[in-house]
Amino acid sequence: MIQGLRLSKPVAVGLFGLLYFLVCRAGFMIVPVAEVVAVVWPASGVGFAVVWMLGPLGLVSVLIGDLASALMQGVGPVLAVGFAGVNTVSAGLAVWLTRRIVKESRLFDSAANVIVFGLVGAGVPSLVSAAFGTEILTASGIAASIDRGGVFLTWFLSDVVGVLMVAPVFLVWLERRDDEAMQTPLWLGT
Repeated sequence: MIQGLRLSKPVAVGLFGLLYFLVCRAGFMIVPVAEVVAVVWPASGVGFAVVWMLGPLGLVSVLIGDLASALMQGVGPVLAVGFAGVNTVSAGLAVWLTRRIVKESRLFDSAANVIVFGLVGAGVPSLVSAAFGTEILTASGIAASIDRGGVFLTWFLSDVVGVLMVAPVFLVWLERRDDEAMQTPLWLGT
């Protein structure tokens, strides 16, 4: 069971995969007309939160949600696998690096943890994602006529902003639910 939500792991993987898919679809709606990369990618924040909560099973949610969203966007199966792979690895790397430094289960309990989250959890994996994402777009010809530096910078910033804006909302909300569940008297049920 996922604490605070009372979901079995398979149900949680499916629901968070669906959530990731829907957030990806919404993210595609904010891609500027002449560009190929969203200015803000909220799915990167959802990916971080899902992998933080579910561990390695969260990677399955991100992979399935991203793959389905990319295929629905019409990029073709090879590119869809490439984008889904980049975004899944980025979410996994973000959480892995953050957990290597932050030893507590609550990410936002100290200023030091928040700084680690911002620099390591959002920054470093977004650089990796932007580098590989830009190469995929360039190799596929989608971004061949567009400035690679601009694509890289937009991808990087959109992922960073997505993680910084979205992940804290989910993680703090779940921490509060856990706190409330712990304070419920046993006789009221769980």
